[in-house]
Amino acid sequence: MKKKILSGLFAFALLTTVLCISSLCSCHQKDGQQDEKSIPVNLESNKDVSLFDLFSKVEIIPIETNDPSLISHVDKLIVSNDTLFILDSQMAKLLAFDGQGKYLYQIGNKGKGPGEYTMASDFDVHGNTITLLSAIENKLFLYDKQGNFITSHRLPTIKGACIHVKNLNNDTVALWTHDYDNRLKFYSKSAEKIIKELIEETDNVFTNLGSEVFAYESYLFLVHDNRVFTMNDHLEVEEAYRWDFGKLNNTPKMIENAPVVKSRDDFRNIIDRLRSSEIVNYYFIRAGGNARYTYTKLNRENRHLNIFHDKSTKKVYLFEQTTEKVKLFPLFWTNDYLIGFIPDIISDINITIPDEILDSDNIQKKNVITEDDNPVLIKYYFKTSEGK
Repeated sequence: MKKKILSGLFAFALLTTVLCISSLCSCHQKDGQQDEKSIPVNLESNKDVSLFDLFSKVEIIPIETNDPSLISHVDKLIVSNDTLFILDSQMAKLLAFDGQGKYLYQIGNKGKGPGEYTMASDFDVHGNTITLLSAIENKLFLYDKQGNFITSHRLPTIKGACIHVKNLNNDTVALWTHDYDNRLKFYSKSAEKIIKELIEETDNVFTNLGSEVFAYESYLFLVHDNRVFTMNDHLEVEEAYRWDFGKLNNTPKMIENAPVVKSRDDFRNIIDRLRSSEIVNYYFIRAGGNARYTYTKLNRENRHLNIFHDKSTKKVYLFEQTTEKVKLFPLFWTNDYLIGFIPDIISDINITIPDEILDSDNIQKKNVITEDDNPVLIKYYFKTSEGK
């Protein structure tokens, strides 16, 4: 199975709750200091969590495999009106599938003609419009939801390439860039210019991890930072909520002393140290959430820990794997379900979809999956407040 799916490591940034900060020290809560934005979690508390404490059922979505739909990576997934939009940046493809994984069409094509792009770096869906970012061409390509080309916007020249895109409204687009003086830029399509810039960054190991910083909805997520931020139409960046791990919180000194990557071999060695928690106590891998839950996945001591925080009950579900031996890898969230995937690091499909969590129909789907198939998505339906 072609399950080379982008792991979800995220980039380092120093961000203010309003504009930008000059020192990381000013933005961390002191241990034990709580407020309404703080989510306390004891990382050393390992309680048994069943998959069915959170979800009512699980459904396999095999992605149809044929010549036009062939993909090697699922770098990003967005679901809109029951259509699955899947980005494979390596193959420069943005493809549409129906809710059952049947191939529908491709959005744009690789090339140099009108509406064609040579690189598909990122994309976003807003209303009836799909926005595709090409870092090489430094352009935004706009399509309708049927894949028809609408127009394109050449972005202003900056110090470094644009790497991620998020629509804030019909006109304003947030761009995450390699310009370390101002990594976050707001671009107006009508004015055809950058109208605001934020976030200065210092180059170290965290800037080399790569990330999808626009984690979900209009939230902005950083690999080292306990805070998750939100962006609004007024181009303000504010702290939305904060994870608090008490005595295990990363300190400003840990972040400031993070090593600089000098070579590829150096990077590998530093990553090993980062995963084993020699540099920082943890780093964040993914963020997510919906009306009921706030979620994060983090690495601590070579373990990937899932944290679900129930906003109404304040209950925390912390687990590396569930009691059914399931490891969870979320991609896309709604209030009714989340869609996960099977990443490269998983060689045994039973680690993500054991028979124990599947009904007979989905066991049959699982049994016909082969190594030559496109990646498989997994749909987890949330339990309702009534427990169904």
